[in-house]
Formats: sequence, structure tokens, C-alpha cells
Amino acid sequence: MLQRQRTLSKSSARSTVRTNTRFWRAAGIDDSPVDSTAVNESVKPLCLALPPRAAVALCLASAAAIDAELETVAPDLMAAIEASPNHYRFNRSLHRNGHLDEIESLVQK
Repeated sequence: MLQRQRTLSKSSARSTVRTNTRFWRAAGIDDSPVDSTAVNESVKPLCLALPPRAAVALCLASAAAIDAELETVAPDLMAAIEASPNHYRFNRSLHRNGHLDEIESLVQK
């Protein structure tokens, strides 16, 4: 199955997401809220086990990968996302910059 996922084009993947979303909404299943505290607490032991510089490198690499992927989103899909009540999740810089400032201050100590 992993190989099949790799061969899907981006337009096929977007079409699949749209189809599934329509199906879920028709079935009465809507977006679920994200409990960021629960998510953060669940990964905290793993994050604390990383050496500090490895954690910084992982954060920066992950941020760059997310930014690069978001650059490939089709304009019509981005417009639909921005029109939804959950679009803030896609503008990661609103949340990320504060954390980057915290990381930089800790690394410089």
C-alpha cells in the first residue's frame, strides 16, 4: 500500500481528500477539534529524550518541509482552506515564530 501512495499524483490525492470529506460530511462527521495540550503532552517524553541540538535541527527541518509542501498547494485548494474556519492551521508562522524565538534564546545560553 505504501508504494501505491507514493505513485498517486497530487491532483489524485486532492481529489481523494475532497471525495472523502464530502462523504464524511454527508454522514454527519465534521472536523474534529485538536486538543493541542493532549498532543503536546503525548509527545513531550519523546521530545525531552532528544539531545537539544538534535531537537532544534528536527524542528527547523520539519518547519522547512511543511513550508515547502504548503507552497505546492493549488491556489483553488488554498482558497477553500482559507475560507474554512480551520485555515489558521495552515499558516504555521503565526504559531511557529514564538517557538523559534524561544529555541534560539535557549541555544545561545
